[in-house]
Amino acid sequence: MQIKVRQQVYIGRPAASIFAYVSDLEQMTGWSSALVAVQKLTPEIIGPGTLVQSTLHVCERKLEMIFEVVEYESDRYLALKSIAGHTPCFFSYRCQPVAAGGTTLLAELALQWIEEDPALKEETISRTLRHQLAYDLRTLRDALSENV
Repeated sequence: MQIKVRQQVYIGRPAASIFAYVSDLEQMTGWSSALVAVQKLTPEIIGPGTLVQSTLHVCERKLEMIFEVVEYESDRYLALKSIAGHTPCFFSYRCQPVAAGGTTLLAELALQWIEEDPALKEETISRTLRHQLAYDLRTLRDALSENV
């Protein structure tokens, strides 16, 4: 089943500082409740082609995946897709400056849930991911607000 989730949060900081925090891939475990571990596999500065090994905990399942940065626009947009692992997925973060100041951070997730478990319905998975993503964005906002 194909599941898509989209959430956003307003953060009273410039897009550049938010993007720097979000694109520090190895530090995502500090604010993303789904990520258990992240390790960059390529030494270069983050950009298209950067590879990341990740361990995720989603809907009570532990998933080992490798992601590749497929799009990167400094201070604005980061997109990653899985290239190895059980559940194909894509996620992105977009920083949109707000005219009155601050930034809206938009997070999107699309995944193909392959695991056949009759107890897990699409609605349940979608709701769980939506709540998890909203929680993560609030955690990120709060962390950035503390570091002002």
